[in-house]
Amino acid sequence: MYDYIERRIAVLRAVHEWVRNRPAGEHRIEAGEVATLVGGGEYVDPFNTDPAKQAAKNYQQDQIALFVGLVNDGLIDARPYWVESGTIFVFAMVRGLTRQGLELIQQ
Repeated sequence: MYDYIERRIAVLRAVHEWVRNRPAGEHRIEAGEVATLVGGGEYVDPFNTDPAKQAAKNYQQDQIALFVGLVNDGLIDARPYWVESGTIFVFAMVRGLTRQGLELIQQ
């Protein structure tokens, strides 16, 4: 598994690729897309209680937290949207990586 720095760079690269490949004018990335940007797999609903899905659910929640952390750190130019008083990430409006984000992935 990736260490923390490698995971951050992997998410930055995935977001950069998503931005490059998205349809013109499309800025909205859904929670399920963020959760599966790195590592892929099928999105698991955060309310799913199936024990067989818990590892995937935990990984995806970590991916979303990492994405939001990169936004908060000023590496991704995006605005996250939440429900349930800020506890459930729904989607983000993404412009792209900031200059600092691009520098980290050497673009």
